[in-house]
Amino acid sequence: MSRSSAAVLVASLLCSACHVNPVTNRPQVILTSRDTEKSLGDQEAAKVEATMGVVDDERLAAYVSAIGARLTEKAPANDYEFRFKIINMEEPNAFALPGGSVYVSRGLLILAGSEDQLAGVIGHEIAHVLGRDAGNRISLGAPLGIVTGIGAAATGIISPTLGNVIGGIGGVTQGLLLSPHDRQQERNADKYALDLTAKAGWQPEGLPEILHSLERYEALQGEDARALSFFASHPRTPERVRDTGRAAASIEHTTAPPIAADDSDFLSRLDGLVVGDDPAAGVFAGQQFIQPDMRISIHFPDGWQTHNSWNQVAALSPDKSAMAVLTLAGEGDDPNATARAIAKQSGLDSKTFREIQINGLRAVRSGVITGRSNGRSQSVEATWIAFKGNVYQIACITTPDRLEQNHTPFKQIPHSFRATTADDLAKVRVLRLRIHRARAGESLADLLKRVGSPWEAKTAAVANATEVDAVLADGALVKAPIAEPYKPKR
Repeated sequence: MSRSSAAVLVASLLCSACHVNPVTNRPQVILTSRDTEKSLGDQEAAKVEATMGVVDDERLAAYVSAIGARLTEKAPANDYEFRFKIINMEEPNAFALPGGSVYVSRGLLILAGSEDQLAGVIGHEIAHVLGRDAGNRISLGAPLGIVTGIGAAATGIISPTLGNVIGGIGGVTQGLLLSPHDRQQERNADKYALDLTAKAGWQPEGLPEILHSLERYEALQGEDARALSFFASHPRTPERVRDTGRAAASIEHTTAPPIAADDSDFLSRLDGLVVGDDPAAGVFAGQQFIQPDMRISIHFPDGWQTHNSWNQVAALSPDKSAMAVLTLAGEGDDPNATARAIAKQSGLDSKTFREIQINGLRAVRSGVITGRSNGRSQSVEATWIAFKGNVYQIACITTPDRLEQNHTPFKQIPHSFRATTADDLAKVRVLRLRIHRARAGESLADLLKRVGSPWEAKTAAVANATEVDAVLADGALVKAPIAEPYKPKR
């Protein structure tokens, strides 16, 4: 292509891609199309929800969606299909994907002290969608072939705090798509959120209030907090709380009834939220993994390092020479059909597969499958087990020279798979947020001891936007979790 032809093409692209950013009211050039952004956003939404899970609370989900819907009604006309969901993440976080998927974590809800605060966070994320901030990052730094859809596909438009959690992230635009919003984008989103919440009838002071609580949370957690906190994807500056506070004080807000009648009603909607690990994803009792909803149990050898996420359970041997991974392979009661379907799809030889019984359950065991992955030779022994309408896969992985060394654990791990017992389920406890009424003159430490909460007073102080040594008023509502038996969902 000649230089003049290239110049004409670029000029044409820039003209067609220029639009007025509704958040800043300034012209902006974005080379990615809205359809492309929506498609990529939908792909990443599916990954986020499959990997992290969505909070199973219809009443609370409807409440968050109602706040989002009122905010979007006051936003400029747009063709986005906004969706508001609570991600099952214990750390406080909030993020938005191109196309309109907005997520707040249950950890952030636990810190929220009012509907105004929650509206401020959601308004901030709506601003990132309307401002097409992710698309802007791609346009500023990606090769022409990517933004025009020629010759490559971009993936991975998620908050960097999730980048190490969601699988399948890659592509040449990864660095651009996973990078945090820049400070100006954050200032723009903050300003827009203040105006939007005020127009929708909420106190704009809610945003600086929750930003302050999030800063206190981060200080409480120490240096490791930034890796998973709200501020990992929303850069923190000490001036941010100050600036939003000053701006909020000068904004007149529309008077409108809140969705929650009052603070008591707001807090009641948070009652029952899981604090910390959610047993719905399964729990470890020592080296035993228990999935109470699926009613399965598996045991990993002593000394093996275990890890649990929403879509897999894994264990690593002490010398890091072997790994075992438990996943849900599919639905059905025939492990042989599932195993052979996977073999056919993966190009594996199924001649070594044999049907066996494991603790009274139908199962299929493969022979040793050796291949190359990431340039290394690896050996896998796989087992598929059917139980209650699902087929589970246990893959034991090592290098060919370590097969004999790991023979015993590779046999023991799949053969430990079984149905849960009543004793297993009795081990599963869950921390749930509960709302308590303080007694006159009571301190946080006094209340926590009285109700039997495992929280320290400094943690409760941050969650309740008060001070550690505060004297509580009679009847004051205080958030604090209580350990309770877990009730399986089926």
